Order: sequence, then C-alpha cells, then structure tokens
Amino acid sequence: MGVDINNDAVPSPRAGESPARGAAAARFRDAAQAGPGRPVRGSALAEIPLGAPNVTISYRPDRSVVIHLGDPVPVNGAAASQGPTRAQSVAIDIPEGEAIGSWLASSVPRELDEDVRAALGLHLEAVSRRLAEKGERLEDIRALALKALRRDVLTAAATGAVNAVPAMAAGWAADFTPNFFAEAEKLGNPLGKAAATAAQAGAFEHAADVLGCYLLSLRVVPSVGDRFYLAPNVEKLVEPAAKANKAMELGQWQVFRNRFLTNQTGSVRNLLLLPIAVAVEAASSPSTAGVVDKIVNNALRMPGGAIKDGIRYGIEYQAGRYGPLWLFGRHDWEEVYDTLKASPPYEPALNIGRKVALLPYDAVRSLGDNLKDAVSVENVALGAWLVGGLSAYAVTRTAVKDAVEGAGASRLWGDAAGRLAAFPLRVPLSGIYDNASIKEAVRTVAGSAMRTVSRPLEAWAGGAARPAGEAEAPEAVVVVPRQDPGESQQAGTPDVPPTA
Repeated sequence: MGVDINNDAVPSPRAGESPARGAAAARFRDAAQAGPGRPVRGSALAEIPLGAPNVTISYRPDRSVVIHLGDPVPVNGAAASQGPTRAQSVAIDIPEGEAIGSWLASSVPRELDEDVRAALGLHLEAVSRRLAEKGERLEDIRALALKALRRDVLTAAATGAVNAVPAMAAGWAADFTPNFFAEAEKLGNPLGKAAATAAQAGAFEHAADVLGCYLLSLRVVPSVGDRFYLAPNVEKLVEPAAKANKAMELGQWQVFRNRFLTNQTGSVRNLLLLPIAVAVEAASSPSTAGVVDKIVNNALRMPGGAIKDGIRYGIEYQAGRYGPLWLFGRHDWEEVYDTLKASPPYEPALNIGRKVALLPYDAVRSLGDNLKDAVSVENVALGAWLVGGLSAYAVTRTAVKDAVEGAGASRLWGDAAGRLAAFPLRVPLSGIYDNASIKEAVRTVAGSAMRTVSRPLEAWAGGAARPAGEAEAPEAVVVVPRQDPGESQQAGTPDVPPTA
C-alpha cells in the first residue's frame, strides 16, 4: 500500500466544519501519516470523509484509488508516484476493493451490537471483493447509490400522489359539504343536517380510499421492500442484515408519532384553502366559493400525498432505516445492482404504464379479497373515525358560523370564523386516520378480544369442533420397547409388532 504525504502542510479543519467531520478528517490524516508499508484498515478507512467538499478521488493506472484530503490535486499515473503532492494536500492510496469496502462499512449504523456489525462487515467485505472483480470503481458505486436514491424519492412522491387519487375522485363525486355551506342560509343551517352531510362525504371517501388503495397495492403500489431500491426487503436480506433491520425497528409510539406528523399535510391543505375560499366568496358569491372549495381542496390531494410520502422516505433515510446497506445486504444484491445499472431513465415510467394497463384485470381478480379487506376491523374503525371526525368538524363550523352571524357579523365573516374555529379538529383527524400504528393496535386488540370471547364459548359448547375427517384422539398411548423376537419368546411374552 502506498501513501503520498506532504508533512509540511497538513490541512486543519475548515471554518464551519462540524466536529464529527473534523474528527473524521483527523483520523484520516493520522492513518495517512502512518507511513508507507503500514496497513490502514478497519475503522480508519471507514472514517474517510468522502462527503466533504475538499475530498477528491483519483485512480492510478493499476486501478488503485487515491483519496485526497485538502486542496484538489490532479493525480495521474506519473504524478501519483513522484512522492509528496503540493501544499495543503494529504493523499492515501489504497486498493480499489478496500476503498469500496470502507465506503460500504460506513453505511452500517454504529448503534448496532458489535456482533451484528462484525457479521455485516464480513458480508460487505465479500460484496466489495465481488464488485472489484467486476471492475466496478468506488465512484461508480456511489453514483449508482445516488441513482437508486433519486429513483426512490421519485417513487415515493409518485406513490403518495397515486394513493390520493381514490379519495380525490370521491371528493369530487360525493362531497356535498361545500354546497351545503354555500346554501346554509336557505337551509337554516341546521346542526343535524351539517353532521349528516359531512358523514356521508366521509363514508364515501373512506370506502373509495380503502377499495382503491387496495387495488393499487396489488401492482401499481407494491410493498415497501419491493417499491424502493434502498428499503429493506426482509425476505431477501442476508441473516446479519435481517438482524440489523430487526434491531432498528421503531416502537409503536415512534411509528404513531412519525405518521401523525407526516399526515398533517391534510391539515395544511385545509388551512391553505381557508383564505382562498374567503377571498373567492368576497369577490363573487357563496355558490361560486363552494365550487372553488370543492375543486381546490381535492386538486391539492395529489401534491399533498406526494409531499407526505416524500417526507416519510426522507425520515427513514436519514435514520438509516433506508440506505445503501439494504441494497448490498440482500442475497440477490448483484442482480439488483446490475439491473439498476442497466436501467434507462425512462424505465420507471414505462413500468408504471404497464401496471396501470393491468388495473382492470386486477380489479376483477381481487374483487373478493378487496371487499373482505374493506370490512376488516381496522378499516371499519378508521372509517368510523373519519365519519365522526368530519361530522364534528361540520357541526362546529355550523355552530360558530351561526353564533357570529347572530351577533351581527356578515355571512362572509361568519363562515370564515366557522372554518377557523373548526380547523383544530382536522389535526387529530388527519393524524390518526390511516395511521399504521393505529391499524396495528386495532388488529391486536380485536384479535385479543376474539380469543377472549371464543374460549368461554368453546368451553360452553364442549370444546372446539374437530375439522371434518379428523380422527378422534386416543385416550392413551401404550409404548412397547423394541425387542428381539427371540428375547420376546424366551421371556414368555406374547408376540408384539416392533415399534419404530
């Protein structure tokens, strides 16, 4: 291993450099200054601050990699072998496979147990050797990881937008709440009518959301592990990566909190609508404001869904629960790597087009399962939450609107006050609806309740019925030791068939 060092001017941490990055740079310099012939392995290489702006990567003709810390220095085969580089530069020259392995090792979270980290390290060493054998360079691998990240972010945004389509269509088709408030004076603005109108809209939206998203999940929006390159596919992870993924799983409270916060895009959508609706009503009429309310509210669902899922992906990526580790931690990482590398830019759009074309077939094929999923206990509970929440919103808006207008304010200000007063109800409504941890909690509670109820019923009925065709269990089993036939006769015992 060759090391090129300029000892006269070792770069110091730059202004504004984070302490963590400065410490990593210091460890890198220490490793570089260990001198020629000293192997630099393990944590020293894992600390190379490749993301720093003053780090450059060059390659020798023998395909070893030269990493520079300091002012960028052009390195070619001749210059790299002539000794020290110019001032303010430190360079370390290591084999390509070790550079790749160092970068892969940097993706392993430090909070994992040492035995898990060690097992992952062995797997990633094998991956780095194979990548070097294939002629891959560190910069190629980093570029591919960036390509995967870009694809994933676009996929996340597209997924959120597509999943918002069923609710958007339902809102346009059957949400009569804006029309109700536009005609409130003619109707007398009754609380019961407001609650019923909002409940009808909520029920229709929930049904469309559940049935539509289930249909989309069959092909257009697959599971997370199959949807993203950098998300863990649990069934395809090598054992150390599977253990790491299990150790990094969030608790129910953390899942609830993250979903609650990202679901607030729905609340933001309704908050943005408030000044728009008031301005339109002030400039035109209540009926026009009702139409604009309906159009804008539902048109914002798709970009809101895209932002929501994009933020969710970003949270998981920043926490290390998504990232290059889960691509290279698969059994079939090489196949996925080669496929992604050969994938043209237009392929994602082409794949989505194929999947959308098969939606009618999916709708017919999955009709029974779709309906069964729609009436599952968690979906029924969430539907009741949405219907009740929207009813409470409509009643609050109506009551405040009537009170403000009864005090002498105009209809415009009464409606604006009603919208503003009812808005806080949107925060828990959006945060809890379609929250993954809530669904899991409902399933757990419902399953426990079913088991609790079924046990006394089975006892009262004389035990659970046996499946058809199943033989009655014997009351006792006699085990006869295996004996030689001759011994059996000598002992004067009757012949018995030997048992296995």
